Amino acid sequence: MVESSLPMTAEAWRKLGFTEIPPMRAQILELTIEELTLGGIGHFRMENVCERLHITRTLINHHFENRDRLVSEAVTIAYGRYVEALRSAASAASTPLSRLEAWMLAQVKWTRRNRGIAALIHLPDPKLAEVQNSLFAAEIERIFKLNMSVLAELVRGAQNDTMNSLDFADVDREYAALVDDLSFLMLLSSTALSSLGSSVWVAGPNRAATGLPEYFLNDILLMQHIRWIAGSAASGKLGQARVSAFDAETREQAEEFLRGLSAEAEFLEN
Repeated sequence: MVESSLPMTAEAWRKLGFTEIPPMRAQILELTIEELTLGGIGHFRMENVCERLHITRTLINHHFENRDRLVSEAVTIAYGRYVEALRSAASAASTPLSRLEAWMLAQVKWTRRNRGIAALIHLPDPKLAEVQNSLFAAEIERIFKLNMSVLAELVRGAQNDTMNSLDFADVDREYAALVDDLSFLMLLSSTALSSLGSSVWVAGPNRAATGLPEYFLNDILLMQHIRWIAGSAASGKLGQARVSAFDAETREQAEEFLRGLSAEAEFLEN
C-alpha cells in the first residue's frame, strides 16, 4: 500500500503492482479500495481520492454516479481479490491437509491486513448491500460459488489425500453438485463459517479481551483451532478430527506462556 496522504505518481502505482498508470476509472476504484482498507467506511471521504488524483468530485460522479455505487463496486472487486488470495494460498501448500489449513489461515490473515474493507465484505452495510445486490449480484454470486467450489475440492482432497485442481471450467456446475449433496454442503458451511468467525474475531477483537495477559495466547489457539477444524473436515465429520485436541507443540507453547505469567505474578507480589 501507499501512504494515503500521498499523491499518485507512476512510482506509487508501481508499488501497488501496476506496470503503468491505469485508466482514470480504474485509478478511482483502486484508491477507493485502499482508502476503505485503511480506514473503513466510517473514515472514507471521496475528497481524499480527488486530492490524490488531482481530480474533481464531478469526474468521480461521471464514472460512478454517486458515492454508494463507487464503494459498492470497490467492495465487489475487493471480494474477488480476497477469494483469489485464499485460492492462491491453498495452491501454494504442499499436502492436501495443509492446503485446507492454508485456505483457512489466509482467510484470517487477509481479514486482519485489510480489516477496513473486510468489514464491508463480511458485515455489509444494509444501504450498500442494497446497491450491490441491484448492480453486482451476478458477480458476487460468481465469486461466492467459486470460493465454495475451491473449499469443496480442498475438503475432498484432505479426505482422500489427493491434490485436487482448484481451477474450474464451469463454476455453476461445480456449485450445483455441492447443493445436491446436503451432508457435504453442511460440512463445508460449518468449515467456512468457523474460519470466517475466526477472521472477524482476529480483525476486531473485543477491547476488554485484548487487555488480558492471556490474550497473547490468541495466535497459538487460533492455529490450533484451524488445525482442529481442518482435521475434522478431513475426517468427514466435525468433532472427529485427525489431530488431537492440543498437539504436543501447541500445548508446550501454551504451558510455557502460562508459566511465564505465573512467574511474573510471583515476582510482582514479592
